[in-house]
Amino acid sequence: MSEKQSRKSARRFLKAFLLSIIISVTVLFVVVNFVDLPMQKEPADVAPVTTLSDKNSDEVIATASLSSVGDLLIHAPVFNSVWKQDGSYDFNPIFQYVKPYLEKADFCVANLEVSLGGTENGLTYSGYPLFNCPDSIVDAAKNMGTDMLLLANNHTYDCGYSGFIRKIGVIANVGLKYTGVGKDNTEKLYNVVNVNGIKIGIVNYTYETPSTGEGNKAINGILLDKNAVNLVNTFNYDKLEEFYDDLENKMAQMKNDGAEVIVVYPHWGTEYLLEANEYQSQMAQKMCDLGVDVIVGGHPHVVEPVEVIKSEISDKRTVCLYSLGNFISNQRSHLMNLSTGNTEDGVIFTVNFEKYGDGHVAVKSVEVIPTWVNLSDGNYRVIPLDKKIDDWKSAFGLNDFSLDSAKGSYDRTMALVGQGIDDFNNNELSAKDAA
Repeated sequence: MSEKQSRKSARRFLKAFLLSIIISVTVLFVVVNFVDLPMQKEPADVAPVTTLSDKNSDEVIATASLSSVGDLLIHAPVFNSVWKQDGSYDFNPIFQYVKPYLEKADFCVANLEVSLGGTENGLTYSGYPLFNCPDSIVDAAKNMGTDMLLLANNHTYDCGYSGFIRKIGVIANVGLKYTGVGKDNTEKLYNVVNVNGIKIGIVNYTYETPSTGEGNKAINGILLDKNAVNLVNTFNYDKLEEFYDDLENKMAQMKNDGAEVIVVYPHWGTEYLLEANEYQSQMAQKMCDLGVDVIVGGHPHVVEPVEVIKSEISDKRTVCLYSLGNFISNQRSHLMNLSTGNTEDGVIFTVNFEKYGDGHVAVKSVEVIPTWVNLSDGNYRVIPLDKKIDDWKSAFGLNDFSLDSAKGSYDRTMALVGQGIDDFNNNELSAKDAA
């Protein structure tokens, strides 16, 4: 074939190829625009995406319950009572009756008012005045339903810096959260926990005691190591403005981390006093003014009243339980100067939150179940004084004397907290409008 014929053949092939492309495009256009092909449908069970703005602002879209219990104050008679022949300590039976109540809560907090210094460094287990408890109290706390332990209290540093750091490690290894302290300067001294879609900011402080050391603060009369000074949330009664500034900063940080409500656990007040002292009242009012939603106190080793605090600055309404009392201890009435039995009393204090369609979160209601520590035949048991249980005697293995003591405990506690609980729950304002 000549060169000229080859060029003609190539042109014919190119024309045929271009013509086939034009025909194909034309056919495709007709099919897409004029032929009624079946379209793929979305699955029938796929709901349209709903955002908070689509929901009614009064619609409840999430709920969460936060239960708190008081002092795990493990005196020597308490840990000696659970000693086993193999050298272990089993605290679980102490909490067998309250376990169902704590497990029912969406989130549960307890105050661990001991140190965990161990015995490997020459220390021995001890009670008052410097507590060093067997580690298994943490396992028992977890087993009874606790999710978080409060560590900013006046016995947190009883075993010094090494015991302080060791305690944090023990708790972390068991898998419990903690607040009020940090293991180093990189750790936040507060928590924001997501409970059923409601983000709760939680922070815990303890009071300082007078210090003779230059620049360092003391807890329970023990000067903090320079490495620990910034690892514990503390306040000084003589410098409360510093506390308010620190709390306000932490509240801002918690909100920046997503917190929708704020709960503060102050370790404060006067031991064995059945009412709030002047400092507690002053601090609670200021915390309300700052926007705190819930205040749950500890340290007095007795239950103190519930109060509804209102801010004249913002119309904020804050519920405050001034003291949870002892959850477990050996502070028996016959051993105390306060012989009324109040040191044997505690509460399970539950706050119920609601989240609404517009994203707002508020405290819907609060409730309380009084508790009492029964000591019988050398065995300690925390008894939930639940009025829904008709026969406490058979339910909790009480004798006649213990039953009378349990009834007395219930009456004492409800006399202190009952009115405040009713005041909050029966307030004319709705939970959404009151926050």
